[in-house]
Amino acid sequence: DRFAASNFGKERFIKLLDTLHNSLRIDLSMYRNNFPASSPEKLQDLKATVDLLTSITFFRMKVQELTSPPRASTVVKDCVKACLRSTYQFLFENCYELYNTEFQVDRNEAKRDAEDTGPRLDDLEFWHKLIALITSVIEEDKNSYGPVLNQFPQELNIGQLSASTIWGL
Repeated sequence: DRFAASNFGKERFIKLLDTLHNSLRIDLSMYRNNFPASSPEKLQDLKATVDLLTSITFFRMKVQELTSPPRASTVVKDCVKACLRSTYQFLFENCYELYNTEFQVDRNEAKRDAEDTGPRLDDLEFWHKLIALITSVIEEDKNSYGPVLNQFPQELNIGQLSASTIWGL
């Protein structure tokens, strides 16, 4: 037992490791908020977070001798999907305001949009704007987050996962 020589205590260390792992998962589940694509420093923090998750997985396999700890790529994939679901919900609920901000719409059109409260079957303009916002999210994932989250090229393609997840909602 590799913990026998330490005075820290195996149970306490494993509890701290589990707490760290869960905290990293929570941060990754909100990667758009915690690691904005506009900040190169934060994108490096995102990469370091995924690297730390990978190190925890290896530690669990080698030191703790767990036979099947959660794979880092699976954890990241689940976190990305959770972030995409909340992103889609946010886009859906705030479509007009976000579209007007993101695409710098004419003020007269923005005033008219402010009167609209949300999706209606007879409002194709809402769906057009939502699709434009969704497309911008997918492009951001592909171009900004994809190169950073490239630790698992065979198992995880952020741009592809973003498109398939968000279009499936």
